[in-house]
Amino acid sequence: MKQAVIFAGAPVQPELQPPVPQADLYLCADAGVRLAQALGIVPDRIMGDFDSLGDVPAGENVEAFSPEKDDTDILLAAKYALSAGCSRLIFYGALGGRLDHMVANLQMLRFLADRNAQGILVDHAHWITLQRGGTASYPRREGMYFSLFAMTERCEDVTLEGVAYPLCHGVFSNAFPLGVSNEILAEAAKVTVGKGDLLYLPPGSAQVERAQGAFISDDEVEALVAHCASQARQKFHEEVQKSLDEPSRGGADSPLDDAEEECYAKCLEVAVIERKVSTSLLQRRLSIGYGRAAR
Repeated sequence: MKQAVIFAGAPVQPELQPPVPQADLYLCADAGVRLAQALGIVPDRIMGDFDSLGDVPAGENVEAFSPEKDDTDILLAAKYALSAGCSRLIFYGALGGRLDHMVANLQMLRFLADRNAQGILVDHAHWITLQRGGTASYPRREGMYFSLFAMTERCEDVTLEGVAYPLCHGVFSNAFPLGVSNEILAEAAKVTVGKGDLLYLPPGSAQVERAQGAFISDDEVEALVAHCASQARQKFHEEVQKSLDEPSRGGADSPLDDAEEECYAKCLEVAVIERKVSTSLLQRRLSIGYGRAAR
């Protein structure tokens, strides 16, 4: 199987991209040449209308097109890869940026499947592909979720095995997001599709990036509060202070009844199994509301 890697021009951070695999062909679509250069890749061919790049690069491996065309630049590159005999196409810089471009790239996966080729859209947090019928296995990653979406009107005879929410000969519709946020419990999920195109967003696709603030010590917090307090004379509302001093009713310190004791035991069980705990996790696992889960 011949493989091509295609670089597009979505605004991504090169240093966060996954390693570029070995390929038979490296192509750049318009401003994707910048991403290829940043990743240290010398392209075999650079093509597009170059409206995003701003000018036409020099070189014998450059092919310029008119901006007035039906194909997107990335689709031009994909067609070139197909004509060169590649049946596995990996796209960098095809996610993020303009929403219409990203939707077009998702639709392109069906274009490739129609020509017996697999397209994969990747960035630092995504690895998206299309499964057209048959059975495929997708590996598990700890604590991550995956989602499945129908790209045709219906995906029929869908079976999901080794997951938190299994399915046997079910139906997915492009009018209802049934496959959002499933979890792989086995070493790999086994997905079988009898008929239709199923979009696979694997573990990591919904991974949250957390920006951590700078550490502030207790002494610094106290100094900041003291400074703020010195700016004006404090006025305390006696009724508020009184309510704070009174024993809480219905709060975290209240005694639990039998039903709450049972729910608490289930919460402990979830925490032990998952080796972590959060309000949202308890809500999902125990099907309870935010108030009970937070308490």
